[in-house]
Amino acid sequence: MPLMTDRPQAPIISYRETPGVTTRRCYRRPNLVTMIKAKRDHIHDLFSQQGLRCTLQRRSLYQALAASTDHPTAEQLYNDVIGHTPGMSLATVYNTLEAFCQAGLAQKLWGKGGSVRYEANTHNHLHTRCDKSGAVHDVPEDIGQKVLKSISRSLLKQIEHEMGFKIDRIQIELCGQYTGP
Repeated sequence: MPLMTDRPQAPIISYRETPGVTTRRCYRRPNLVTMIKAKRDHIHDLFSQQGLRCTLQRRSLYQALAASTDHPTAEQLYNDVIGHTPGMSLATVYNTLEAFCQAGLAQKLWGKGGSVRYEANTHNHLHTRCDKSGAVHDVPEDIGQKVLKSISRSLLKQIEHEMGFKIDRIQIELCGQYTGP
């Protein structure tokens, strides 16, 4: 017997009114169960590719981290997931975040006094860090890419050669104080 949530959804009818013209538009409501399953399957595949088991705690923590825009600490993530993830402890959060970092699914952002923030965006991009509050934000992608593209490959090769260091990624942090909105 099919689940009630799997049956076809009734179409939603909306009306768009323009002076003198009324347009009727009909579309199907997305099936929430299908959308949640697709997201769960994507995370399961992502974990499998990195050799990680996909447990409820890991999935819940990764979803919270990937949805975050403020580069949370382990404690902030713990507070975000504890209400809906049974068996989650702060130690589990720290261990899981470390596993994500080692698997390349997350990265650490070190702050003042040894504090650590995390993010799921592991691509080359720029951050701003406020010296007063410690807040960390991503620089808009288009601006960040301009800065990254201005660093020539020959300069990176020179750094690698002179320092005996292989560059895997570029992480640039612009430090200062926020002056406006």
